[in-house]
Amino acid sequence: MTVGHAVIVVTVTLAALAAPLPGRALVDETLALRTSGVPYRWDGKVFRIPLTIRDNSGVDRRAWPVTSGVPLPRGVVKDVASLRLTDAEGREIPCQFTPLSRYWALDGSVRWVLLDFQVDVPANGSVTVWLSNDGPARVRPPPLAVREEAGFVEVDTGAIQVRIPRHTGAVLGEVRLGGRTVLRGGEGDGPFIRSAAAPFYERFRGLRWNPAGWHKLRTRVNRRLAEALYRAGPPRRVEVERRGSMHVIVKLHGTHLPVRRGDGIVPDGLYNWTTRLHLYAGKPWILVQHDIENSSRRRPQWVHPFREAGLAWHLAGPGPVEVAAGGKGPTGTKPVTAQFRLGPSQTAVLRQRRGESSKWPRGRAKPGGYTVGLLHGATGRGAAPAAMGERARWVSAYAASGGVDVAIRYFWEQAPRTVSVDGAGQLRIALHADDPGARPYDLDLGERSIHDVLLAFHEGPPEPRRAAALAEAFE
Repeated sequence: MTVGHAVIVVTVTLAALAAPLPGRALVDETLALRTSGVPYRWDGKVFRIPLTIRDNSGVDRRAWPVTSGVPLPRGVVKDVASLRLTDAEGREIPCQFTPLSRYWALDGSVRWVLLDFQVDVPANGSVTVWLSNDGPARVRPPPLAVREEAGFVEVDTGAIQVRIPRHTGAVLGEVRLGGRTVLRGGEGDGPFIRSAAAPFYERFRGLRWNPAGWHKLRTRVNRRLAEALYRAGPPRRVEVERRGSMHVIVKLHGTHLPVRRGDGIVPDGLYNWTTRLHLYAGKPWILVQHDIENSSRRRPQWVHPFREAGLAWHLAGPGPVEVAAGGKGPTGTKPVTAQFRLGPSQTAVLRQRRGESSKWPRGRAKPGGYTVGLLHGATGRGAAPAAMGERARWVSAYAASGGVDVAIRYFWEQAPRTVSVDGAGQLRIALHADDPGARPYDLDLGERSIHDVLLAFHEGPPEPRRAAALAEAFE
């Protein structure tokens, strides 16, 4: 089970799939199958399925979003309107039910249902909720407000209002909190990618079978590729992928288009991108799921090297920008957190370096370490790091109208990554950070690079403790 795509572990009693089918006699009136001491209940018509949510992050969670699929026995649930979710005391929990699949070849009943709800979970503790089919639910919160216009989609979670433009590549056009604009996406904001300079690039030319499996073949083409910036053009598709009372998903899809034309520039663009924005009832959060993908069907199909790729937006408030950033130790001789008030020509940077991995012991990885520091002026000259540690976790930025905490899932595991904020308020998240001296990145045909970024908006200045707890829960 996912919790805002975080790390709460949920145990679902799968005895539902083994429950007697309707019409079959039961030895007892109630079938009780236990998992970790929690019984699954079934009387031939009504079931109660226990869902156990456990926290393993050490963070106390309040009204934390949970998303999970649950299997159901054949022939029992024709309509998800008959489902309810309750706590251990029988109090109903507001929940959004979405059918994922049905027993189409048999009777059309629901086979898997997706649940979206919110729950309190103590740090390192657990809580059990119950899914039953004795509804309809008595608690029916209204759907999240979604407004679709010719030029934009707007979603109101009750805590933030988010405008998603249809005709620019900014992805987030405006985020408002407490009546004030906190984040905006203007010209040049949104997804970006920077190609690597190369004397050639490669063309995909099919598959060949060998004893190790299918091998993708490439042909090297003597065509120069210049180092250049590509930004998201107007999305080809913007759609509300899921809507309901607890969770809304807006999906955008487009291509990184060149900022300039000339020799060595790919005129049709460099790789596609798909971004899903997850918004939750009552939460000032946006979970950004961003994919960079080699999915073009245009022939010939190319594999282009690139130096960096990520997302960018601007804080909307005037005045000086405050930034805090940090992670987890060991600290060495430096603190793990640093905080700055930026001047007009300064940039605060959190950088996680590439780590090391070994084949033995199996699966062991060593973080490359992170630094937090300031860059000065157009030359990017940097001072000595103000903080350092092993695993980068979060950045918090604030301008006069509000701020945002940024957390990236697998921050250190998929390093190098950087998050920077400059004196003009530009927030730049390099999900693939430039790594001088290292081989450029590339994506083979059909490959995609998947990233989860959490943006949590707030009204006051950076609070390291709040940002660190949120990042730990998300990670």
